[in-house]
Formats: sequence, structure tokens, C-alpha cells
Amino acid sequence: TSANGVVTLKSGVTLYGGFTGAETARDARNYTDNVTTINGEDSRRCVYAISGGAVDGFTMTGGKTTSSSTGGTNGGGMFGGTATNCVFTYNTASDGAGLYQGTAVNCSFTFNTASSEGGGMYQGTATKSIFRNNTAQFGGGMYQGTAINSLFILNSSTHICGGLYQSTSVNCTVAYNSTVYSGSGLHEGVSTNCIIWGNTGGSQVSSGTIVTYSCLTTTQSGTGNIVGEPSFINPSLGDFRLRADSPCIDKGTSSGAPLVDLVGT
Repeated sequence: TSANGVVTLKSGVTLYGGFTGAETARDARNYTDNVTTINGEDSRRCVYAISGGAVDGFTMTGGKTTSSSTGGTNGGGMFGGTATNCVFTYNTASDGAGLYQGTAVNCSFTFNTASSEGGGMYQGTATKSIFRNNTAQFGGGMYQGTAINSLFILNSSTHICGGLYQSTSVNCTVAYNSTVYSGSGLHEGVSTNCIIWGNTGGSQVSSGTIVTYSCLTTTQSGTGNIVGEPSFINPSLGDFRLRADSPCIDKGTSSGAPLVDLVGT
């Protein structure tokens, strides 16, 4: 451990969680049942991995950066590196409260708070991940990153953009996020094959945002966009899959899109 984080990873090192201690093979672990926590105890960053290290199957919580940390006050949960099958929750930082300039695959970001930019994530790429109830001044869910096959739900900003700020989103659902001023869902980014629905506070999509082949609450210029109720199965229980009668089905484009969606269809 160091001022950089509870765990500092060297380049090429991957740390795995989710074991009981009785396993004889890595594949026998269960990171969902056997929660393995890296706790910053509200005094330091959880993981520092700028050299390309990775974590798989951990919960990062209580991360809080200080000015003495390498990377400054950014990345409360994790700075750099790759996180797979991880949970980032209740971390704080200036930028990127959950993850700063890293890669997230099949991760969950909840209740992270950035005093400036990127409550859930700042820059980097998120795939098959969920961003829920994160907060920042700019970009409650994500700031200047790329999101693929991901959900942005109930994130908020105290200034501009509750969802994704200056980010690229493909095959994403951006719903019920909120902001004080503009871009409650998207602000000045590029969005394809997305559902932007029920976001509140100013416009759901700010000017300067390029949106194509997406479903929105109101008419939005751009190729292939539609207006209509997306018909989520049960959003109150977090199920944002589409009902069989959803107008969004088969309205996207395969160009530049992943082969399958979040649930593997």
C-alpha cells in the first residue's frame, strides 16, 4: 500500500477476487457470491494501475483521493488500468470518482460522487456496464469517455449533463438522469443505437450532440432517429430490456455497432 492507493499494480499484473480459498482453479471462483472488497476507508484511493495492471472481481468502495496521491485528486475508486466484473460504489474524487482514464468491462458504478467531472467515470471505455445514481458537476455518469452496450440510469449533475458529457455512446440506454441546466441525457457527444428517455432538467440532448438511429422523447435531427415510448419491461425494478412490442426493435444500424447487445442478443 502507498499514498497512491490501497493496491498499486505493476504493469502486466492482474489481481483476481471472488474466492473462498478452497478453489483449485481460477474458474471455480464466484465473484458475485464471494464479495472481495478493496476499501479506501474514505482516506485514500482503492487501486492505482497507471502502468497497465488489471483487477477482476472486486468491489472498490470508500476511495477518496488526496493531493499527495500520484494523479492528484482523480480516480477515487481506481486510477488507470482495466477493471472487469467489478463494482465501484461510494467513492469520491475531483474527476472520475469511480474510475479515471481506465477500461471497464461488465462493471457497476453506483453512488460515486465527483466534485467536478465524471461521477462514475472520466475518459476511458466502458463496455457492458451499468452507471446508476452517480453525481458530478459535469457528467454525472461519464465525462469524455466511450460507452458500449451500457446503461446510464438515475445519474445526476449539479450543473450540466446527468448522463454522458462529451462522450461517445453506442447501443446504450440513457434514462431518468437529471441535471440543473442542459443535456440531462447527453451533452455534446456522439450517440448511435441508443435510447434517450425520461431525462429531466433542461434539454435531454444538448445542442452540438450528434444522434443517429436512436429512440428519443422528442424529435431529434439525425439519420434513423425515432420518437416513441421504448417499452421497457420493468424500469422500476431495473429491467430495461425491451418488450416485444417496442418500436425500438430492429431500428438501429449494424454499422459500427457491436455484434450483440447487453444481454447477448
